Amino acid sequence: MFQGGTTRSFSSLYAGLSYVSKFFLLSWSHLLHRIYEENIAMEHLSARALGHLRGNSRLRLKQDSFA
Repeated sequence: MFQGGTTRSFSSLYAGLSYVSKFFLLSWSHLLHRIYEENIAMEHLSARALGHLRGNSRLRLKQDSFA
């Protein structure tokens, strides 16, 4: 009888640890996905800002050549 109770408590402990580990795994994967999305967004904004800077310098060069 003691053996069955011990097995039952170990299986419930394993189930609890499995649930907790799945929760942390999902939380970490969600967090890493958010960081990845924000990194992509920042790269996009940087590329747009760089494009605007390049566009302004080209415009400035054209204006200087006509002056």
